[in-house]
Amino acid sequence: MEIQEGYDMKIDKLKKGQSKIQTDKREIVSIKEQLNQLLSSENSKCDQVKQDVLKYEKSVKAEVERHFKELRDKLDQNHNSVSNTIKSDLNAVSVILKQADNKNNNVQEFIQISNASKFFTEINNLEKSIDIQIPKPRSSYGSLPYFIPGVITQSNIGVLASDCEYKAVKFLFSYE
Repeated sequence: MEIQEGYDMKIDKLKKGQSKIQTDKREIVSIKEQLNQLLSSENSKCDQVKQDVLKYEKSVKAEVERHFKELRDKLDQNHNSVSNTIKSDLNAVSVILKQADNKNNNVQEFIQISNASKFFTEINNLEKSIDIQIPKPRSSYGSLPYFIPGVITQSNIGVLASDCEYKAVKFLFSYE
């Protein structure tokens, strides 16, 4: 009988152990389900954050490209304005230079005149037209601006934030 009692006690202990194993197993299964849900949630969150980053990246790229186009257009406008002013003055100087060449040729021809009466008859007209109007360049033609590159940092692109940081930022921006 002692053997039977010892046996029954051991069986009872094993059944309680088996019951505890099953309880522990249910708890482990519950933890596994929670972890699977958490993994699924984090995967969804990761996909959403990736979409948000990609959407913002496209937006930033478009804004950067628009800004660079504005810079190029403004530079082209400034360059055209400065160039046109300089070209206009160059044309005026070229005209005056051509007039100077013509006057110089007239004087050279006049110096070689051997007919004294013709020389003295026309010398007054030549002397009146001998002066050349020397062009006066503008004091300033304007100048093209220089390009100073900006600095791109995380703060003007965006950063990854923990849940607490994210909620705090959302809260702050909700009052703006």
